[in-house]
This record gives sequence, C-alpha cells and structure tokens, in this order.
Amino acid sequence: MSNIHIRELEEYLDAPDEYAIIDIRTSQEYNTGHIPGSHHIPREHFQKLKDFSDHKAVYIHCRSGNRVKLAADEIKTHLPGSNLHLIVDSGFMHWEQEGKPVNKKASSSFFSKNTGPLDRGIRVALGVIGIGSTFFVEGPYQFLGLIGIIPLVTGTTGICPLYSFFGINTCKNKN
Repeated sequence: MSNIHIRELEEYLDAPDEYAIIDIRTSQEYNTGHIPGSHHIPREHFQKLKDFSDHKAVYIHCRSGNRVKLAADEIKTHLPGSNLHLIVDSGFMHWEQEGKPVNKKASSSFFSKNTGPLDRGIRVALGVIGIGSTFFVEGPYQFLGLIGIIPLVTGTTGICPLYSFFGINTCKNKN
C-alpha cells in the first residue's frame, strides 16, 4: 500500500480495466462531480472493494484525503494487497482546482440510492399512501396498494427490492 497525490491519477484514466479509481465521498458529493471513469463506493458499501482485487492498482480518494485517512484500516481489510494506493494528502477538491477533467453527470434513476433526503422522503410518503390506500379500496384492486412497499423500502433503506431481485448492482456507479 502506498500514498500518492491526486494529480498522479490522470495517467490511469485511459486504462479502466487495469486501474480502478474509487471515490468514497457521499452520493450527493459524487453526483455534483467526479473523476471520469471512477467508481462510487461510499463507506457503507466497502465490501464491494473486493470486486477490484484483480486490477493492477486501485486508487481510493475522497474530497480532501481526510475520510481516506480515517477509513484506511477498514479499506485494507476489504482490499488487502500491494496494489492499493490511498490518496490521503489531497482529493477531488485538488483535482478540480487543478482543472483536471470532471464528469458532472448525476445518476438519474428513480430507484438509485444516489439521492438526497427530499427524494427519499417523497418515496417514503408515496409508500405510506400506497399501503394506506389498501384500506379504502374494495374489490380486486385492493391489493394494488401493496405496490407502495417498493417506494417505502427504497426510501428508507436506499435499496430497491426490484433491483435486488433482478441482481442489479445499484452501488457500483460507472459514470
């Protein structure tokens, strides 16, 4: 494991199959801008880091380097080995200040976890309304209100049951 400066990443952007750039910032930070080709893996999903163990090198960064410093031991447990490089003396903030390429495309999926508290609150409200409607409708349509379970679960946990059922990985963002 070694520490590098964020500016050293630019040479690895053209080889995404060999080198992985992991962004551990929050979903909101990631959606406002990120290094092109980087993978978004926030702290609560560090177990996904093992998916990158076959890369020549894995570079992990945050906004300024502080979160990487704080999470270094946890990162090492999920991705042990010499191919791990932590960016602790700089971060995305420095990358952006130096005028390096930035992808500002945000995730727009309704079921994506990369949403703010307002979106999640709306999903919870829709779920409660949907489930509550089962008590006011009679006949064969009564159980359609149970569809409200989907936005309720998505809003409270950030995980879409349909995505999980079909095996779609909502944590691995490759924008």
